[in-house]
Amino acid sequence: MLLLNAATLCAAPERELTISTFPITDDPLFVTCQQVLKEAYRRIGIRMKLVAMPGKRSLASADSGETDGDLCQAKGIMKAYPHLVEVPHPLTKAEMVAFSRRKLDIRNWEDLRPYVIDYERGVEVVEENTAGMKATPTNSMEAGFRKMLAGHADVHIDAKTSGLFMLKRIGYRHVYISAPLNVHTLHHHLNIKHAALVGRLSASLAQMQRDGTIAKIERSVNGRWQ
Repeated sequence: MLLLNAATLCAAPERELTISTFPITDDPLFVTCQQVLKEAYRRIGIRMKLVAMPGKRSLASADSGETDGDLCQAKGIMKAYPHLVEVPHPLTKAEMVAFSRRKLDIRNWEDLRPYVIDYERGVEVVEENTAGMKATPTNSMEAGFRKMLAGHADVHIDAKTSGLFMLKRIGYRHVYISAPLNVHTLHHHLNIKHAALVGRLSASLAQMQRDGTIAKIERSVNGRWQ
């Protein structure tokens, strides 16, 4: 186990890494990831600069080395991106659900097969689990919800926290929410050229978990939308 002393973790910023991510919004899930990762980098003496891109391009840019890493994706995404290295300790977790205008019996991914599915482009966990189904991506979460609410899709798949935030934002409440399709952890991924940072960053996140910083950030961000 890599142990970091207080002096190492609280070192003054010495360098900056450019991290690509989905278009920056006030979606609580991504705000949580941003704040957690920013603090984890600060503790090891690194500044984090975010650059917003469409989801697929964010991953491709991190994989090619155009940016230094991708903010947060589901665990295991690096299987499709060989030049990305996953930071073992998660930033937070996401509960994926199906939102619909009418009550549907959806308990797992396979139950989605009869329906027209919508999701935000670049969400790899949805793309993987709906392969071969009637699934079409949209360019934003808001566009996806409006498509479903207008009757152009049967369901919109998203993280429960993010979806509830968006529904409140657009002023629509009369929707049904399925049982969890899955609950997965969200991880930061670095370009392989920064592989030496993975252990230090994971240790920084583990310390934040132990001292309650991650839980404090989650409560603060989620509390704004409850």
